Amino acid sequence: MLSVLGTEFTGFDAGAMWDDTKLGVKTFNSYERMAIVTDATWVRRSIKALGWLIPGDVRVFHVDELDSALGWIAD
Repeated sequence: MLSVLGTEFTGFDAGAMWDDTKLGVKTFNSYERMAIVTDATWVRRSIKALGWLIPGDVRVFHVDELDSALGWIAD
């Protein structure tokens, strides 16, 4: 799974968080790898701190590393 939170990303609202939670519960074990692409410091820190809770490999990439994230997902 590749998730890109670009420069236009300003945060989540309650409805979006609930939708993401429902999707996450349905697909929790579906991904071998998850790449999060963002420059949002709070997202990067959250994933680094809590990524161990997510099954599979999780890596965080900066927005300018999108090609690297795509390559890592494809391996």
